[in-house]
Amino acid sequence: MACIASCGGHGVGAALDYFISKGQIPDRDGGQVTWYHAANSKASTAEALKSAAHMIEADVLLRGREPREPIMAHPPHSDSDITLQDWLNEVLLSDKGIKLDFKSLEAVQSSIRLLESVKSRQSRPLWINADILPGPNGSPGQAVEAKGFLDTVCPVSPHAVLSLGWTTGWSPQTENHGTWACR
Repeated sequence: MACIASCGGHGVGAALDYFISKGQIPDRDGGQVTWYHAANSKASTAEALKSAAHMIEADVLLRGREPREPIMAHPPHSDSDITLQDWLNEVLLSDKGIKLDFKSLEAVQSSIRLLESVKSRQSRPLWINADILPGPNGSPGQAVEAKGFLDTVCPVSPHAVLSLGWTTGWSPQTENHGTWACR
C-alpha cells in the first residue's frame, strides 16, 4: 500500500499530462495508465520497453558484493545483470515513465547521484517509492528510514511523485492479519 505525494507540487497530474501529450491516453484518467512491474533484469527491462505499458517499475538496492553500486533487484536477491545506470540508459531512450522502488536508504543515496547525472535527459514521469513505515506483519527493520529518505529525495527530485508505502510481511505460509490476497 502507498500514499502518493510530491516534493514540489507537480504530482500525478503532471504524469497524466505527459501521457496525454504523447497521445498515449485520451484524458486525465489515471485508470488508463498501465504499468510493467519488476523490470529487474536485462530481459525483463527489454520486455517492458517493448510492452504497451506506460510506466516501468523496478526495485533498486545496493549490490551485495563489490562494486557496491545500485542495481535492479528485489530482496532476497542481492545481485543483478543490470545496474541502475544501465537501466536508466535503456529506459531513457523510450517515452516510458519510471518508478523506482528503493529497498534501502543506502541505495537511495547512491541512486540520487545517478538521477542527477541524467536530469537533462529526464522529461518523463518519475515516481520514487520506498516503504517507510512498518505495516501489517511488517517489521521495523524492513522499512527505509523515513526522514533520511525524504531528506535525500526531496531537495534533488522536486518534480518526482513520491509513493510512500509500508511493509507488509505477507507470506503464503502464515496467518496474514490485516492483509488480503486474491485467490
